[in-house]
Amino acid sequence: ADAIVTPGFIPEAELAAWYHGATLTVVPSFHEGFGLLAVESVACGTPVVASATTSIPEVLGNGVATFDPHQPRQLADTITRLLDHPEERAALLERARAYLPRYRWDACARATRNCYRDATAS
Repeated sequence: ADAIVTPGFIPEAELAAWYHGATLTVVPSFHEGFGLLAVESVACGTPVVASATTSIPEVLGNGVATFDPHQPRQLADTITRLLDHPEERAALLERARAYLPRYRWDACARATRNCYRDATAS
């Protein structure tokens, strides 16, 4: 329990340092929007544990360790397993990194521009 940090709001300027300093990023939400924090975490080299009911499994595919958010013991077991097995954390991170090229801001901007262009062309 002493090793778990729940910092609350983190200013954007400090966010990367928190991700870099973490062993895992844990997202125990029942619902999550896009899952940007998971992408940011992986980009900083920190693997992710997330609820199976969020968008994060779709965003990171087989690069995220999931659990049923209605099963707290499953969450605890997943965290413990990954903390006890650094090789599994490394493999998880490697798989997650394969998804990162899909989520580039320049590609997002182009896709958004194209949507607007297509909407106004109709």
